[in-house]
Amino acid sequence: FAAVHRLLGRRHLVALGSVIALAAFLVVGISSLASAVGEKSAAGGRLMAAGQEAQQSFGFRQQLWKDTIKMAQAYPAFGSGAGTFGEEIQNFTATEGSVVAHNSYLQMAAESGVPAAILLLLIAGVWFVAVLRRHEGMPAEINLLRMGIAAGVVAAGANLVVESSLSYFGFATALFAFLGIGLLLAVDGVAPERAPLLSRAFGAGLISLAALYYLVVVAVSQYQMSVGLYALREGRIDVGERRLRSAVSATPLASQPHAELSRVDVAMRRPEEAVAGAHKAVDLAPTPKHLFILGEAYEASGQLEDARQAYATAAQQHKSSYSLRRYLDFLVEHGRMADAEATAKDLITAGQAEAKAVSALPWLVGTDAVDAHIFLANRAGGRGDKKNEIALLSGARDILREYETKTLPELLRVTGLTQVEEDRDALSRKLGRRATDADVALERGMTLEELQQFVEQARSFKLAGESVDGAEKLVDIRKKIEIRLDSIQRAAS
Repeated sequence: FAAVHRLLGRRHLVALGSVIALAAFLVVGISSLASAVGEKSAAGGRLMAAGQEAQQSFGFRQQLWKDTIKMAQAYPAFGSGAGTFGEEIQNFTATEGSVVAHNSYLQMAAESGVPAAILLLLIAGVWFVAVLRRHEGMPAEINLLRMGIAAGVVAAGANLVVESSLSYFGFATALFAFLGIGLLLAVDGVAPERAPLLSRAFGAGLISLAALYYLVVVAVSQYQMSVGLYALREGRIDVGERRLRSAVSATPLASQPHAELSRVDVAMRRPEEAVAGAHKAVDLAPTPKHLFILGEAYEASGQLEDARQAYATAAQQHKSSYSLRRYLDFLVEHGRMADAEATAKDLITAGQAEAKAVSALPWLVGTDAVDAHIFLANRAGGRGDKKNEIALLSGARDILREYETKTLPELLRVTGLTQVEEDRDALSRKLGRRATDADVALERGMTLEELQQFVEQARSFKLAGESVDGAEKLVDIRKKIEIRLDSIQRAAS
């Protein structure tokens, strides 16, 4: 205690105590908030869903890590772009529902490029060298606290191997606060005159300049591309195109800007430029996504056989429901029924394999194979093969039933719509009649317009790509399939 008292008596460590307290507050506070509101509100439901999104399964993580390595290999230099993992990984994995890699190092390599992950590890190495450097003139109390900070960073680094914790504000803030504290306690921070000048110059010079140059180039490219894509969504085509071309100029070896420019060229009816841009993206990163973009460019130019080959290569490269579904849509649209039947069968097989795989979200039921069942059932019915028609329609019905019993209830719970209906039922019992929206709004302390706006937004809110509106459309499809099955069976009897 005497050592701690002497340590805290140092004026320059008062701020240190404040920073440690703040970091602890962030970690404990966010955890407490999740516990407090987890079961009480829609916001709490979303927070709990985010924290519990993955099963604690090493098998799931192991497969996801392998797929993330494939993604990093596809975008080795500049990555797929910050925050794009959840969307891009679907081109490399059959595992549905994961929006993070559950490994911060691999996720950084996939999103920001392998050099970024190497720089992170290199900077971590420089940090440990600086913090663990001993000097005889350093007080024992500072040495003890410095070792504790280093041990905490080691523990955090180990956590990053099994979780994408850097994607969460509280963890990242606490970690970087500890990194700063460690540097304050290092020889450079406490007694800079005792640190070797060459070491300081090397750490602050060569490594920092290399990291800064790389990060600035990538940041400029990502900024230009983000602004460009936003402008395109707003309908400002000229601004979006100009920004994307600036991104290409900043990082000509990055595939994403070329791919997005190809889509702009398709929209602007410049098929030759679209094909050239898509080919450039495929040459830099031959991913299923870029092959699909190339197929779209060939379609726009009227080169349907080349488009089919691009789609087929993408589907063959990654035989997932996502890829096969896109290929099937192309084949059906252009009347290639023989190929469509074969692809639909592959899609059903892929769906069955994915259903048996370890899932990131156990409640999420994939429905890509439903259309394949219906397409093949229609073909079988056209040939008079009622047995196969019934079997295929039954398969589609079973998938949708499982979706209705697993996915829809979770969507209703997380969006808060379950709570709205529970409030309505409780109020109906209290009033002795069916409570109206106005009654529910008054009970919840809202105006009718506020309740209606909440319900509308909740119904369209997407969780892992699914929404209540979309789920209810699938329920309607299930009902139509059951009516059709009943009709076929009655006709047969």
